[in-house]
Amino acid sequence: QSSGMASVIPGIGSDAGMVDLRKQASDVQSKLAEWSQTCGRNHPKIIGFRENLTSNAQQQSQRVLEIIQEKENVLTASKAKAKQLKDEAQLARNMARDENQKNIELRFLMDKANASQELARQLAQRKGQTDLVGRIGAGGNEAVADIAVPPDSAISPKKSIAAVAALLVFGLVGAGLPLGLGFTQDKLWPMLKLSARQPGTAAPSQPSPQQQQHSTTRSSGLPGTEPLPPQPPIMMDVEPMMDAPLPASTATAGSTATGSSPPPILASIPELFSSEPAMQFTELLHPDPLGGPSVIASICRTLEHSRSTQQGPRVILTTSATTGEGKSLVAASMAASLCTSGAKVLLVECNPASPSLTNWFPQAEGFSAMAHDLSALRYGLSNLFILPANDLPSIDMRELLPGYRRWMERAQREVEWIILDGASLLMGFADMAQLAPLATDILFVHDATRCSQEQVKAGFNLLRPITSPDKVRGMVMNRHSLFSA
Repeated sequence: QSSGMASVIPGIGSDAGMVDLRKQASDVQSKLAEWSQTCGRNHPKIIGFRENLTSNAQQQSQRVLEIIQEKENVLTASKAKAKQLKDEAQLARNMARDENQKNIELRFLMDKANASQELARQLAQRKGQTDLVGRIGAGGNEAVADIAVPPDSAISPKKSIAAVAALLVFGLVGAGLPLGLGFTQDKLWPMLKLSARQPGTAAPSQPSPQQQQHSTTRSSGLPGTEPLPPQPPIMMDVEPMMDAPLPASTATAGSTATGSSPPPILASIPELFSSEPAMQFTELLHPDPLGGPSVIASICRTLEHSRSTQQGPRVILTTSATTGEGKSLVAASMAASLCTSGAKVLLVECNPASPSLTNWFPQAEGFSAMAHDLSALRYGLSNLFILPANDLPSIDMRELLPGYRRWMERAQREVEWIILDGASLLMGFADMAQLAPLATDILFVHDATRCSQEQVKAGFNLLRPITSPDKVRGMVMNRHSLFSA
């Protein structure tokens, strides 16, 4: 009620009575505008039209209050139901806690009973062994231990011989393995390597490390010569395997990085000094002090360079990860910049749940989607045509999408650019999934002061399956100077 835009609130804008009242008000406004051209303010017709508008506004307010009362009743009933469910959940939780305590006590008693049974079994076994000892001691000269434990397996008389044989085998293997490895490294492997390099030629013999050390020691004792430094032992030279395939991680590293890399940054919008939309336009569209183009003009120039030879206008869709990152500001500034350069632009607000485009174009509040031709949406005498979202019959994108398609078909031969101000991906993914196929270029607006890197990644993960990667032209960083500071 304070914003004066209750018709776009879910449950109010789609109410049949509200739609009928708004249609009646629109008809009366049309008649009032028609009669105002020929009649004065005190004409009975004009006075009657104004009284009808006043009565219609009162009826709309009364209907809004009734809808609010209905919602409050539903809310009260929902709170009561929630309290009842909460009490039932608490009761079920207490019952589960009691049942869990009983299960714990039952498991404790079962473990205690099993321990008692095991103790009784051991006592019965000891009793039988004691009876056996008593019978043997009383009837013969031999005696056995107090506890007779039978062996697990019979002891073989050949285990000692097997142990000695195992020691001999392990000794031979332990002594022969280092010798065999040394012979293979110093003699056999160099011969095989040279024969592989030069077939038919014999490999020259190389001195062993002991021979090199011996020759160095012997030469150092000659008069008039300086002792040679100790040479390091010759290591085995292993040829690189050029024909071996690369690992999967190395072979696909470049392609994975390219496919998952974020789009390029087209421009960085600094923190704006003014909060008024008119002054924000001035800051964004003003040329660079050093003579370069403005930030928005550079974005438009990049999009102009990427235009293909396809027929019809280019359709630019602006989106972001979350709300409040500057999508509408970028879309409105791009439309104004393109119109300044002489192009004809259709700006469509495709976010009916949260319309804000009229903040930058206040004269477009009276524009309606019920218009019959594109000229009715012309903003003043400019080349800009605006279709705001403040007078739509619904907020469901499935119902609005055919209308958007019809307006785009009407503008095919009259404009060069169509800019769609879309919703955020994390809050309005259902709307974006239906709008993305209509666009030829997608701009991703990011404000680092309002959105984290994890939310940006989540937004790109949602955007990837609903559009091709070549449509995403890049990112526009909003309030970049504040984030850098």
